[in-house]
Amino acid sequence: MADVRVGVDVGGTNTDAVVMAGQTLLGWAKTPTTADVTVGIVASVREALAQAKTASSAVRAVMLGTTSDVGALVGGFPREATLAVEVGGVRTNFRMPDLLTLGIGGGSLVRPGTGDGPPTIGPDSVGYQLPEWGVVFGGNELTATDVPAAACCWSARSWMSSGGRAAVSRGGR
Repeated sequence: MADVRVGVDVGGTNTDAVVMAGQTLLGWAKTPTTADVTVGIVASVREALAQAKTASSAVRAVMLGTTSDVGALVGGFPREATLAVEVGGVRTNFRMPDLLTLGIGGGSLVRPGTGDGPPTIGPDSVGYQLPEWGVVFGGNELTATDVPAAACCWSARSWMSSGGRAAVSRGGR
């Protein structure tokens, strides 16, 4: 059997989990998102693994994705956007809350900053192809999954200084 992967998406209402072997869906689950997000993640993953009849020891990669919306409150009410807001690609003239949406998951791409600027994360992502493209899996795209690994396993300094195209030097700090 191909390496088993688990994908989790935490939403505002539900937490979804899928168990995949290659391109084959083995099992899936949808559970309510909980106040302690980890409780909902564990419940969803356990249910998906049970449906897939797969032991957790068979899992070779876990990818987690979520979207966070950030908004400001002014006087207890959402701050209104100062510019026209597009909804579904249509420019509107409605009063809308001013929101910043951050879609960051394990496959979100990490890019070197311009000049002396900091690196950027997302919004583009390798998505389900993380095991093929992520650096920790042998690929050459630095992702949010690779960043924690970089702290203990290899040096990403050469990757960042090369504009994101150099091979990562493994084994250093």
